[in-house]
Amino acid sequence: MLKDALATAMLGMRGSNGALLVTTKKGTPGQRRISFTAQTGVQQTGKMRQPLNAYDYARLYNEALENDGKAPVYTQAALDAYKNGSDPVAYPDVNWMDQAIKDRSQFSRFNLNVDGGNNIARYFVSLDYMNQDGFLKTTGENSYNTGSNLKRYIFRSNVEVNLSKYLTTSLNLFGHIIQENQPGATTANVLTAIGNTPSNAYAMLNPNGSLGGNQVYLNNIFGQLNRSGYRQGYSRQAFADFSIKRRLDDVVPGLWAKALISFSSMFDQDINRSKTFKVYNWQGGTNYQEFGTSADQVNTTSIASQNRQFYTEGTIGYEKQFGAHHLDVLLLGSKDNLMNSNDLPRNSYQFTSRIAYNYDGRYLLELSGGYSGSEIYAPGSRFGFFPAAGIGWNIAREPFMAGLTWLGELKLRTSYGRTGNANGGYFAYKQYYANGLAGYTFGTTPSTSTDGVAQTTMANPGITWEKADKFNAAIDIALFNDRFTLTAEYYNNRYFDLLQQRGRNSAIMGESFPSENIGIRRYKGVELTATYNGQAGACTT
Repeated sequence: MLKDALATAMLGMRGSNGALLVTTKKGTPGQRRISFTAQTGVQQTGKMRQPLNAYDYARLYNEALENDGKAPVYTQAALDAYKNGSDPVAYPDVNWMDQAIKDRSQFSRFNLNVDGGNNIARYFVSLDYMNQDGFLKTTGENSYNTGSNLKRYIFRSNVEVNLSKYLTTSLNLFGHIIQENQPGATTANVLTAIGNTPSNAYAMLNPNGSLGGNQVYLNNIFGQLNRSGYRQGYSRQAFADFSIKRRLDDVVPGLWAKALISFSSMFDQDINRSKTFKVYNWQGGTNYQEFGTSADQVNTTSIASQNRQFYTEGTIGYEKQFGAHHLDVLLLGSKDNLMNSNDLPRNSYQFTSRIAYNYDGRYLLELSGGYSGSEIYAPGSRFGFFPAAGIGWNIAREPFMAGLTWLGELKLRTSYGRTGNANGGYFAYKQYYANGLAGYTFGTTPSTSTDGVAQTTMANPGITWEKADKFNAAIDIALFNDRFTLTAEYYNNRYFDLLQQRGRNSAIMGESFPSENIGIRRYKGVELTATYNGQAGACTT
């Protein structure tokens, strides 16, 4: 996790909120290794709210009315029927939590990894499958699944090849598919209905097998789970990056260059095969009063979201050891092209550098900076500079500490810098207008009007990126061959130019105010991290 300014300055306008670095597995030279893992388990729901039974609900409802000076709605005969369950249709007592929610559900996961290679080529391939059931109870009366569950498929491949003594290339591929299923009424609506439906609202099923209900409660929960059709969500993501690195030791020892091209695509689709149903209030005998509408199952698909991202990066680095002096220099330039759905492409540019120097591992100095910009801001105000600096002193490397063999590291370090966050919305510096937002009357007949063009949210030509000034001071300690490590860190971060809307919006303007860079926040505190790695005894087989 990158948090302080020195670690995130090279991210430019994307550094204020920190960054999480994820390193995937790579193949290592040696004999082919195959590993397979199978997991299965049982999940339990959290503590669920238990509803009142029908008798207690009706009794307390009467009591609440009487406290307000109103007449009760439930007679003593009705209360007795709820209590003894003599007529479960006319006087139902349904615990919808028990009828709709399972106490536990099952999940399973299977993973296959293969890696290996030699000094010329290395590879790592992974396949992963997960199946997770939900907690909704269904009867299985349909030929299709109306319950809630999720299936996920993941593929990953990392290949690295040495094309020559100085030239290395790599190709990384990643893809996943996620399939979700839920009742046609949707899981959210089922849970809402459970919370809003008292136990005595209606019978789950009438004597003739029809769905119970009435004018107030039109959505029978049993019907929502089993007779409302189903909905599916389909999500896929594909990612590929190709890099080539050339060591230039034959030109200048310690010099290298690298080029990277990355592409990713994400697509989310919703499939709706839901249907509606009628509910029936039993009047006795064969008499039923029906409510609601019954319609055939629909079959529609819609794209929930999709995006494409194309990223290119070029890097030049130089690393050299001059006796006790060590120098590491990095120059990087990148372009990021992002397209969301039908939006115009958003291009971001980055030019960054870093210089790190240390003397004998004791005295450390690092300078970094990013000059980055984005097209979401107005021309002439698209680029900003984000510098940072840090120093460190590893006291454990001093000659006068040489006798302390139990001390592996005692380092003091501090950094300060400015970071940014490009959070300017979708070209918010431009004013937009939309059709059909206002009607205009012509002539003497007020009902005769035509659609016009109206202003949407007000533009902010001066909108800019959010900023943060971050200060960090820390001490790192490692003892007993790094078995015990301790890091104590103090941070003081001031976030400013945060985007907010003004507290008061005047109706005279006709539109709400745009987001403006007027917010300020400050975070400061101390973080302590301690770890111990050790082994007691020995294990033999």
